[in-house]
Amino acid sequence: MGNQTSSINSQTNDREELQSLIPEKYRIERISDITPEDFFRNYYLPQKPVILTGMMKDWPAREKWTNDYLKQQIGEYNHKFSYEGKSITMKVGEFIDLANRFGVDGTTDPQANGFPELPSKWEKLPYIRHFGPLKNKPTLNSDLRTSQLFSKEALIATTDYLFVGLPGTKTEIHFDGSHNFVSMIRGQKHIALLPPGDHPSMFDGATPDQMSVWHTKTVFPIIDPPTLCLDLSKYSASVEEGSPLRMMHEHPRLDRCQGLLYSPIYEGEIVFFPAMWYHYIHNVDFSISVTTQTHSKNLF
Repeated sequence: MGNQTSSINSQTNDREELQSLIPEKYRIERISDITPEDFFRNYYLPQKPVILTGMMKDWPAREKWTNDYLKQQIGEYNHKFSYEGKSITMKVGEFIDLANRFGVDGTTDPQANGFPELPSKWEKLPYIRHFGPLKNKPTLNSDLRTSQLFSKEALIATTDYLFVGLPGTKTEIHFDGSHNFVSMIRGQKHIALLPPGDHPSMFDGATPDQMSVWHTKTVFPIIDPPTLCLDLSKYSASVEEGSPLRMMHEHPRLDRCQGLLYSPIYEGEIVFFPAMWYHYIHNVDFSISVTTQTHSKNLF
């Protein structure tokens, strides 16, 4: 037990040191073990993004949700992958099998790894988004503890969705009409947030294709510079080597956005961001997460 606690403390210190690389004005606040009442009063009601740590300790999903377990529970379900008005369908189990083998032989070419070519100008690898609602999958739903975020006396209806993504996949910049919680089961994500109305500077020099997607889907696809660093440990190493990579506030599409916030999201962490906030989320590692959405402000 002592060794485990020491390991957790060491990991926490390492993460805090890496997060200090992000200039303070761009950091998303992190808090630990907050009560539902304090969370509502200090973050949910004023619509302030925050990363919650230590809130998933007793989620069975943290231990149970391996690739094999997900394949056993939902492998036979078909999932629809949608792209710019077109779509493909694949069984969840087939996706997981391909994900397990992805990059084993040293290549990350999607077709060389068995993935179908996607009908998209922007995406090359399938990404399971919004699988659910998980309330229709009782076994998976019972592994979550989303309700602990809210007051039990006035529990509101929430909707949970499963996301499973390979390294390098991402959710393009967009906003939702719902409040969002992203809970990290496995892997690491990187999230960038923009407050409502802070998006026009993204459009400077945008191509007609980009603006067409924006006007039809309120999604703005952007191309990341090859020097963009989403893994802070790699950024730290690049600084030591004298050739620092770019961080998100140096992204040529986002460097003029005054309200930009960004952060890594690690296993066992939950990020909350309010309705109408633009969000740009990358999968740094193979990632399993749950997105919880609610439209209500009136939790208590």
